[in-house]
Amino acid sequence: MNRKEFRKFSTWMANTFHLCGDICIWPNQAERFFKGTDTNKNGSLSFEEVATALKGLAESMNHKVTEGDEQWVKETYNRDANLMKDPNAMNGPEFFVFANQVAHHYDLCELAA
Repeated sequence: MNRKEFRKFSTWMANTFHLCGDICIWPNQAERFFKGTDTNKNGSLSFEEVATALKGLAESMNHKVTEGDEQWVKETYNRDANLMKDPNAMNGPEFFVFANQVAHHYDLCELAA
């Protein structure tokens, strides 16, 4: 998916999921985070890659990860990874939705600004 297609899709996702006005991770930020999280560079994110990145973020913010956190992340990943194609891998547009949900759930929007 090229940048133009990604922008078109992310606009559609924002409108469909009523994220307008609630977006705090912008497409260019999500793309940068996605690339940093895709440790095997295969163009998609496994749950393990996402979980590892989020655990690193939690550690850097001195947040103790609870069972509730792990369950919420797993449920949200499973739902969002299933938006378009392979439910076992998250692509860029799905990650855009996921990243915004994480930012809102953990009150991280100010950090993303």
